[in-house]
Amino acid sequence: MNISRDTVGGNFALMHRLTVAGPDGRPVRLLGWDIYLPNGAGVMARTQGDPDSPGAEQEIMSIIRSLHA
Repeated sequence: MNISRDTVGGNFALMHRLTVAGPDGRPVRLLGWDIYLPNGAGVMARTQGDPDSPGAEQEIMSIIRSLHA
């Protein structure tokens, strides 16, 4: 698992990146964000996709980063 710092809507977030075997044995890319909001609130976003699909991970990251609290 790879964990890195990120920013979503101006809020601090931790991003988790992991590749696992899916039910059919093919690889699945899991991306997750723990987004820390003001006043002790938070949001979790979890996604999954095909790691071999060109540009899919960047598109997912772009969608998540477009969220605003």
